[in-house]
Amino acid sequence: MSIPLQDRKGFGWKASSLFTDKYSLWLTAILIITAFLRFLALDKQSLWLDELHTMNEAAPALTLKEMFSYLICCDQHPPLYFLFEKLLFSVFGHTSLVARSFSATLGVGSVWLMYLLGKELSGKRFGLIVAAITCVNYYNILYSQEARDYIMAFFFAALSFLFFFRLIKKAGRKNIWLYALSALGVMYSHYYGLFLVTGQFVTAGVFWILEKPDRKQLFRTFLICAIIIFVGYLPWLSFLKDMAEIKSFWIGPIDPNFAENFFYGYFGNSGLLNPILIFALIFFSIKVMQVGVPV
Repeated sequence: MSIPLQDRKGFGWKASSLFTDKYSLWLTAILIITAFLRFLALDKQSLWLDELHTMNEAAPALTLKEMFSYLICCDQHPPLYFLFEKLLFSVFGHTSLVARSFSATLGVGSVWLMYLLGKELSGKRFGLIVAAITCVNYYNILYSQEARDYIMAFFFAALSFLFFFRLIKKAGRKNIWLYALSALGVMYSHYYGLFLVTGQFVTAGVFWILEKPDRKQLFRTFLICAIIIFVGYLPWLSFLKDMAEIKSFWIGPIDPNFAENFFYGYFGNSGLLNPILIFALIFFSIKVMQVGVPV
């Protein structure tokens, strides 16, 4: 692609710079606060109804066939979160603390991934800002303390966007597989992941239009990703078909203003904050589009 990759090695820090680099120090502080907020009084409240579903569906005594049947008839969610919980229950015990600790760990990881995503888009300083905002975000904290799959969806969404932008910058076998697997992760975490991955491919199409010198490579790259994702999701398509045949559900039709209400509600529905959010969204969109612009 047009922009060379930033100099980076994997996900971690160099051991010699962990406590000398100011950005690493700030990130360490943010992650410590993140862990404190998510593990604080983690098991103080009793399980609520949906968490009881998780405890039942991921119970070690339940067979995989029984778990999958339950996820179709009674708790329509993809299986990835419940498979991990089932494994953890088998090792550490079938308790609410074990169930919520997994979510809390994913919550801490999601803040770290938001730093990496921000760094990928606009450098370390921007990554720290994004991580700090996510650290204290009410919904991220809430779902990090809940034995449900929503925080896993957040985790894999951030991971998929990270590898998506790396793939846009530089095609390669490693980036193709990492993006495709992270996209499958979000699709197997929550059904809204289908829309998220679709949006990423639409964005790739926009880059394909703008990126004239590398159109063939970009098309070939995302075609391979699409094949991997399709094959990886193929085992679950029959389950998805069974759920699509459900005629009635306790959740009503989606409100036409859902996207707007969700966006503002995510930040507390503050009238004073809304104009700033619009500006931030425009700024973010510009930064995203600049990923594929030659410099």
